Amino acid sequence: MLLSVRHCRIIIQSKNVKLQKKIRENFLLISQVPFQRYLDQDYRSNRIFFPERNITMSALTKATIIVEASDTSGTLTQARAALAQGRKLFILESCFQNPSISWPAKYEALGAIRVSDYDDIRKQLK
Repeated sequence: MLLSVRHCRIIIQSKNVKLQKKIRENFLLISQVPFQRYLDQDYRSNRIFFPERNITMSALTKATIIVEASDTSGTLTQARAALAQGRKLFILESCFQNPSISWPAKYEALGAIRVSDYDDIRKQLK
């Protein structure tokens, strides 16, 4: 997901100047982040916007697929949002096999779908 605004003149990496200009001029960009506040405050404070970004990403998709995430990962914010928004939440089988995390079973009990491969996902999206 790209987060930007039409009049943004800040380039994160100089190699992306042409791409950012093309996106700014030709495509819709959506963000829940208050742009001016983001620019004005210390960059270290901007991490507070990641949960909002994850919620927006869920809202803009049919499904969220989790490949890997720790028990404290911000990805779980998007997982919660997907279920709350009535979106499909897919969790790869490998997550369930990982003994160092406990979240997969919790989310499966809440309605997430355990998948092993692309065909599992494709069938669920039909």
